[in-house]
Amino acid sequence: MNIMLVDDNKENRESIKNFLEHLGHQVIEAENGRQVLQEINKHDIQLLLSDIKMPEMSGIELLRNLRNEDYRFKIVLFTAFGDVDTVVEALRLRAFDFLQKPVSADELVSIIDRVAKDATTINYPTITLPVKNNVLVYSDKMRNIFKIALKYHNTRDIPVLIEGETGTGKEVLARIIHNGNRKNNTPFVDINCAAISPNLFESELFGYEPGAFTGGSSRGQKGKFDLAIGGTIFLDEIGDIPLEQQAKLLRVLQEHEYYRVGGLTKIKMDSRIICATNNNLEKAIKEGKFRPDLYFRLKVGYIHLPPLRKRTEEILPLTNHFLKEFSTIANKECQNLSYEAEELLLSYSWPGNIRELRNMMEILAFMNDNTIITPDHLDRLLIFNEDDPYELNNDCLPSALRDATKKQVIQALNVNKGNKTEAARQLGISRRSLYRLLDKYQSNN
Repeated sequence: MNIMLVDDNKENRESIKNFLEHLGHQVIEAENGRQVLQEINKHDIQLLLSDIKMPEMSGIELLRNLRNEDYRFKIVLFTAFGDVDTVVEALRLRAFDFLQKPVSADELVSIIDRVAKDATTINYPTITLPVKNNVLVYSDKMRNIFKIALKYHNTRDIPVLIEGETGTGKEVLARIIHNGNRKNNTPFVDINCAAISPNLFESELFGYEPGAFTGGSSRGQKGKFDLAIGGTIFLDEIGDIPLEQQAKLLRVLQEHEYYRVGGLTKIKMDSRIICATNNNLEKAIKEGKFRPDLYFRLKVGYIHLPPLRKRTEEILPLTNHFLKEFSTIANKECQNLSYEAEELLLSYSWPGNIRELRNMMEILAFMNDNTIITPDHLDRLLIFNEDDPYELNNDCLPSALRDATKKQVIQALNVNKGNKTEAARQLGISRRSLYRLLDKYQSNN
């Protein structure tokens, strides 16, 4: 691991450096915070170890200068643990943890191990697709899903069923299956099954002959399967197909041919079929709303898109990408997230998934002129289901109780080695409330 060590005391610095190098780490030295700011971009470091009390620029001042930078390394400060307010401010300013002086070798090794395990940011290449935007891959989970999608592209005769919540990117994935990783000029015909009247469903899919029914065109009309010849037909919200029409779709899948409404001539089906749903089709089968034979026929090729709340490693990279994209469109300076705002986004459940995240960043970029996004900017956009009266009542407590609460918060953070999620769980409050308390303690200083 590449570690930058900051301490104005040469003897202390040399002692820690020798120990770290003995463990096999690469150490870059700095005497103060100003030197760090001058040198930091010249090195690819994973950990910054810094003393708090230094001339010219303290460790806290260094954190303040770094908080708006897009850095990936962890920051650990050396402290005597005597100054509670300093510890609180360090945590608010994105400090990963703090070490008591004199530094214990065992604790230093433990923190380095935690930093190594916490290094979850993975720089995967962007998969370039012939659609409006590139698909950004930020997790093993999604990289494997896109690999499967590209394999399905090469097996055109296999129908594919994509399941996932609203906003997870089912249509984007369907276009990957259609296009592959190169330009594809064949048609991609999408149809929202939930938006079609049940009595018009068959004619929409298969078309109709002249005079097939009253009110129809005298020349007849091609259906979606006709328009998708040689390409792909994408049936979104497949779970909303009327039960009586499901048998006809099943026959098309089995026989690879169909009749237009009112027609007597068989038409060869020559299109890839991709279906998507945000419904639980197995539950619909039990309720008699979906045919099991159609379900298993559609599920020959299958992909499940997990919700964003189960892909938390993607939240911040996607957020930063969307903020940059919409800041550019709005002709504004690129906006960045405060650490507290990042934690708030990570703790949110994202019921609307990536679509909700993208829309939220679009609103923020156009409506907000601040260069730093804080929890206050997000509060009116996020919908939390939790009922947490703790933070609402804290201001009403007598000062003695507030002081006792403050000590409990710091103690919980110390016991849990700076892990805010575990500290909040121990205190019996939400992580969001913990950050609110830290903000209040800082603002009252």
